[in-house]
Amino acid sequence: MGLKINQKAKLIPRIIGWVLAGILVIFMIKILVWENNYYKTKSEQTRAETVPVLTVVEHSIAPSEQELDDNTYANFQSEADMPRYLKIERLGVKTIVRKSEMSSYILPMPDNIYETLWYAGSSRPGQGRNVIISGISAGATKDGVFKNLDSLEKGDEIKIENGNGFEYTYEVAEIRLIEESKMNLELIDIQKQIEANETLSLVTTNANSKGEYDSVAAIRATLKKSTQLEQ
Repeated sequence: MGLKINQKAKLIPRIIGWVLAGILVIFMIKILVWENNYYKTKSEQTRAETVPVLTVVEHSIAPSEQELDDNTYANFQSEADMPRYLKIERLGVKTIVRKSEMSSYILPMPDNIYETLWYAGSSRPGQGRNVIISGISAGATKDGVFKNLDSLEKGDEIKIENGNGFEYTYEVAEIRLIEESKMNLELIDIQKQIEANETLSLVTTNANSKGEYDSVAAIRATLKKSTQLEQ
């Protein structure tokens, strides 16, 4: 009789161990099922992209010097929340804004000296962060859209119109001329907002007397107001 009791006593810890192991397995299965369902519900949401830190400005090679005609300008389209037009009344600038690809560490330049390029790694207008747009100061034989960019002064207005008809007016707050030797640190800095305000950064390369690109001009402006234009 004592032998039977001892055998039952030995079985009790094993049974408890099996029960605990079973509970653990069920618990792990529930976690896996929950995690799978969680990511399924998130599958249609946009996940945050890792945005590279820009340290180099692309030097455009033989960009087109084909001027924009009225028809091309009027019919140009962009996505609703992306820049469509750029206007700087003081410089007589009125041009289209194309979308660039997000390239690692290099700020791309447009393929046409009369157009501008919104850097896809930066913010869209109205999102409260930093919008970066590049343009060309000069082509092989003609001046580009940003030829006199560094002549802007504090308080001058720059306007961006989105594809949805919202116009964002920015006021110039900083004018920077960046030497090539200081390019890396300065480019990192202009990707930051000005005192937590939505910021617009316009960037162009400058050429010396030999036609070599040796510096960058950057205009930094903060959001002043937004307006819904009549369609």
